[in-house]
Formats: sequence, structure tokens, C-alpha cells
Amino acid sequence: MNARSVLITYLVAGAAFDRDAQIALLHDDAVLRLPYAPEGVPAAFAGKASVADFLYRLQVLVTASGYTFDRDQAHLVIHETADPEVVIAEIAAPGLENLQIFRVRDGLIVEIKEYFQPTSGAFVARALAA
Repeated sequence: MNARSVLITYLVAGAAFDRDAQIALLHDDAVLRLPYAPEGVPAAFAGKASVADFLYRLQVLVTASGYTFDRDQAHLVIHETADPEVVIAEIAAPGLENLQIFRVRDGLIVEIKEYFQPTSGAFVARALAA
């Protein structure tokens, strides 16, 4: 599976809150980076287990908040790069706006850099404190 296909599969699973499907796409040494992480939130989660723990905690908080992802109102733009391992996703939906940069090798995600809107930072911090 090429980087674009992996990205799309990961995002579709995320929109459906299918964390197991997302985690299956992660390399054992995957890293999730949050370059603009709010105070109190780690700037990186290293290893599949650490990323999975973050994704599960975030899902619990999102579910408890009552937020629903409206796929009909979502806008996704995928940018392919000169590097076949790197693909970029711009995502905008009511209550959500972010940019994700994925590095995919041998069909698995080895790195995600996620840049989210500042108002989401507090939400992420609560997920990690839960």
C-alpha cells in the first residue's frame, strides 16, 4: 500500500472511531509528534503502544464530549510530495481543523506530525490527563 492509500485508510478509520484499524497501520517504532503541543502535553509519543494509548484516551474524551464527526461537512485535501514516503492531509470539519504529515514505509506509518487548531490543544491536554 502506498503512502496515500495508508493515509486514507487511517483517516477513514479515525472518522469511524475505529482505533484498532488505525493502530494496525502503525509501525512498532511509530512516532506521533505534536510540534505545537499545549503546555502539559508531550511533544511526541514514541512507539506503537504509546501512540495507541494516546489515540484511545483521545477517543474516550471525544466520545464523552458528545462531539460527532460529520463526514458530509468535512473537507479533506491530500498533498503528495516529491518524497514517496511523505503525504500531507489538510482536514477541516465543524469543530476540527488540522494538518497531518505522514511518513509511510513498507505500508506502515512510521511518523505522524500533527498540527491542530489552538482551541483543540486544551482538548488534547484533557485527553492525556484522563
